[in-house]
Order: sequence, then C-alpha cells, then structure tokens
Amino acid sequence: MLRSRLVERLSGENGSPVVVLSAGPGYGKTTALAQWAATDNRRRFAWVSIDRHDDDPVVLLTYVAAALDRLSPLDPSVFEALASAGASVEATIVPRLGSAFAGMKTPVVLVLDDVHAITNPQCIDAIVALADDISGESQLALSTRDRTALPLARLRTREVMRELGPDDLRMDEAEARALLDTAGVEASDDLVSKLVNHTEGWPAGLYLAALSAQTTGARSGRMSPLTGNDPFVVEFLQSEFLMQLPPAQLRLLKETSILDELSGPLCDAILGSTDSAAVLDSLERSNGFVVALDREREWYRCHTLVRELLATELAHSGQDAVLLLLSRAFDWCAANGQETAAIAYGQAAGDRDRVAATMERCIQPVFQSGRAATVAQWLDWLEAHDGLTRYPAVAVIGSMFYAVTGRPTASDRWGDAAELGTYEGHLPDGSESIESWRALLRAFRCRHGVAAMRSDALLAVESLAPGSEWRPAAVVVLGLAELMSGFPDEADDRFADAA
Repeated sequence: MLRSRLVERLSGENGSPVVVLSAGPGYGKTTALAQWAATDNRRRFAWVSIDRHDDDPVVLLTYVAAALDRLSPLDPSVFEALASAGASVEATIVPRLGSAFAGMKTPVVLVLDDVHAITNPQCIDAIVALADDISGESQLALSTRDRTALPLARLRTREVMRELGPDDLRMDEAEARALLDTAGVEASDDLVSKLVNHTEGWPAGLYLAALSAQTTGARSGRMSPLTGNDPFVVEFLQSEFLMQLPPAQLRLLKETSILDELSGPLCDAILGSTDSAAVLDSLERSNGFVVALDREREWYRCHTLVRELLATELAHSGQDAVLLLLSRAFDWCAANGQETAAIAYGQAAGDRDRVAATMERCIQPVFQSGRAATVAQWLDWLEAHDGLTRYPAVAVIGSMFYAVTGRPTASDRWGDAAELGTYEGHLPDGSESIESWRALLRAFRCRHGVAAMRSDALLAVESLAPGSEWRPAAVVVLGLAELMSGFPDEADDRFADAA
C-alpha cells in the first residue's frame, strides 16, 4: 500500500540534505524509503542495506562507493584508496568518496538502511562526513531503529537534518482503512478507529491485524480487536524486539507491565533497583516501544501491545508475584501524592481495604476538581466488591456524592449503609468519631424533618474536628435548619460563620 502522505513529506521540494527515519521495528522505515525511491522522478537512488557484518569503515564505504558507482562511474582513485591497506579512512578514503558524491552529475539520494547495525565510531564519523559533502538536490537518507546510534545532535546543530520519528511514521485511520481494504478485510469505521488507537498507528500492528483477520476468516465485518496476545503479534515482537533487549531492559518492561505510566522512582520501588531512570531513558532513546510523556523525561509509557504481551507473560509467573508488584505500586503512589493511580493498582489487586482507605482521603478533592466520573467508578467498584456496608466513612461520602449529582436512589442506598458498621481510629479530617460524619449526612439528607435536621447539624458542628473540610458545610446546613425552624437571626450568624 502506497503511503502517499509520508512519501510526499520525504520527496518535498525543500528537502533537507539529511533525512533520518528513526523508529522501532515494524514502523515501515524501509518501505517508506523504497516507495520514495519508486516515485521520485527528480533524483536517482543509491541503496545500501547495512547489517552487523558492515561494522568496518572500509567495508561500509566500499558498499557506498559501489552503490554510487552503479548510478555513475566514480573516479578510480576512490576504489584505489579503498583497496589500499595503508590508506587512512579519515584522511584519504572519506574525502575522496565525499568528493565523488558531491560531484554526481544528477541529484542522488544515498540511502543507508538499518544504520543501527553498526557501532564502530569510524563508521559513524564517516557517515557524518558524507553529510558534509552533499550538494545541490542530493540527499543522504538514513534509517535506524536506535536513534542513539547516530550523533543526531551534531547534525541538528548544523541545521542540515530532517528527522522523522514514530509519530511521523504512524498510520492514520485513512491509511489503516486502505491497508485493510487491500487485504480484503471488512471493518466498520468504529472498529478501524479503535484498531488505530489500540495499535497506536503502528504499521506492523495494523498489518498483523489484517493478517490475523485473514487467517481466522473474519472478512465480513466481524473482525476482532487486536491485542498483544495475538499469535502474529507475539511472534513479531518476540523475534524483532524483545529477544534483542538486554536483560535489565526486558525485566523492567515485563515486571512494570502492570503500570499505566512509568517513572524511574516508581520502577525502582517495584523492582527493588536503583537504575530504572537510566534504563527507561535508554529504552526511549533507542525507540524501544517506550515514549516519554514530558519534556523532562520523568514519566514514560509502554506501547499498548507490548505491555499486553508482557502482562500475559508476567501472569504466568503466578498470582502472588503479580499481587506483590501491584502492592509495591500502590505503596509508592500513595506515598507520593498519586492517590488516583494508587486506587487503580489497589483495584487491580482486589485490595478492598486499602482502596477504601484511600477513597476516604481523596474522593472530596477529586470530585471538586471536576472528576465526577472517576469518583463514580470508584464507588461502583467498591459496591461491586461487597464493600457497601463495610466502610461507613466511604458510605457517608458516597451518599453525599450521589445526592449532589442527582442520583437519589443511590444516595439513599449508601446513606443507609453509612449507619452500619464501626470505624476505628480518627477519620481522615481529624474527627474522633464516625458519628460526626453520620450526623452531618442525616442533616444533609433531611429525611426525618427539620427538627431532626437541626439536631443532627448541631451535633456535626460540635463534634467535627475544628479543621475538618466538612465543617463549613455542616455550619451551612445548620444555618438552613435554623432558618426553616423560624430563627433567622441565628441562621444569619451561622451563614456568616461559614463564610
């Protein structure tokens, strides 16, 4: 399938002397370059596919010279230098080859594919030197899985480079639709959109989804969503990515597959290590299916399909191992102001007690920040896990939440549950007894008349901790009860106190 949008970017009239395609396996770097070569009528292409056997400057430059020579015969002195045992790479070979490249009579794009396969500094220096010899409309196009393999900073400072990364190489919905159509796979627009989101536009993932649909015969609009556990995805990621990782990187990705977002300190807490920040930085810079979420590179995220695959492998280690990792994630998040994330990991572990304790502390600020849907999800989860009558403090908050969000039936159900059970110790606001919270809820709901409302509100005002975040609400409710009881002056005093 021709990726017209990407090819147009590559063959733009105002092309930079150096073009770098930097992304992990399966992003279609080689395919994009090949399509550019097939559709560009202004320039000819000299192509060198690099592997680990080319990690010698003389070998590499010999292939470069041969590729250019096929387009237009080079000065014989270039091959004489390459064949000479005593010729200096820096002083003789590179200058002669660079001069020949610059002197090509027609514009040439020199493609060096899979540059990540070489690590020899002399080879890298030779490539950078060739970039200095580009003239006219000629270009040097490099593809690499690992952007740390190239001194990109040096090229950036010279303002000669255009860099295309994973974001540029991802497929959009139109391209995904075209790929599926080419494969003869029918899918609804909604499914295509979900597929692109789940694969994050990864071209190989979209191709594998089409291949999986063909294999299972799902060609009639009933295509199943792709996951990281699809056999085609597993085989590709294992062979092209995971098997190439150093043990430290693989361990980090596998044991943190329980996490939505990654940071060095969080991963250290889970792994019991001290170098996670460096490992994450290395993975991100080497296009290891890990992306930075901020400019400071403190938080990262693993590609969805990779994470799904590794989470399944982690599950094979046993439930106890997974629960231990989730517990460590909960502990770190709860201790570092990440209560929302802590609750998510507590829910994943089925740790009802710690989830409820965290909810007591953070439901109110989360709701006040506008995240009512988040609070509703927490309460639904707790009720579904038989927690409705076990946690009276949460039940008080839940009843109030449902009352102010227009769900009276749910408010009544949680309000009734709030009167059950006991609560040991001080409440999160410093109040000494759950009775102060219960009294406030009864006054707030006013289910037993104004006199009971006034009595309960007074009890709440007198028994809530002086610094409780609930105290202003209790004073307002008491003021309303005073007003409805025929004591306007007392009500004004209460309202003034609340203000």
